[in-house]
Amino acid sequence: MACSGGIDSALVASLVAHAFPDESLRVACIGLSPSLPQEQLETARDVAAHIGIRLIETPTTEGEVEEYVANEGMACYACKNTLYSTLEAVGAAAVGERTKSTDNSNVVLFNGTNFDDFKDITRLGTTALRKADIK
Repeated sequence: MACSGGIDSALVASLVAHAFPDESLRVACIGLSPSLPQEQLETARDVAAHIGIRLIETPTTEGEVEEYVANEGMACYACKNTLYSTLEAVGAAAVGERTKSTDNSNVVLFNGTNFDDFKDITRLGTTALRKADIK
């Protein structure tokens, strides 16, 4: 699951941790990039430790995406699209490591986006969320 350390992702992380008693499935991931404030990373670490889930910190490359750098209305979409692609790869690697399989069809990613956010057409990150089939 994507975990920024904010209240929404913390709630979803807690629910996922309760839904999956197997500790090896209690995993959250945060994308590391220059756009992530150190304070937010520290909060995500604290939240994960408090909930009792492992937090994977993985670099993201939105800074290499033209739409993100140009920041002409598509930066949020480009950032979230990069984040979700990265998380899918992390999830697939984790499943492969756990099952010794290359089949990543068992990877389910969760996100703490509010339902109301889908009503706001200016929130392009929700478009990336839908495209990536994030739960």
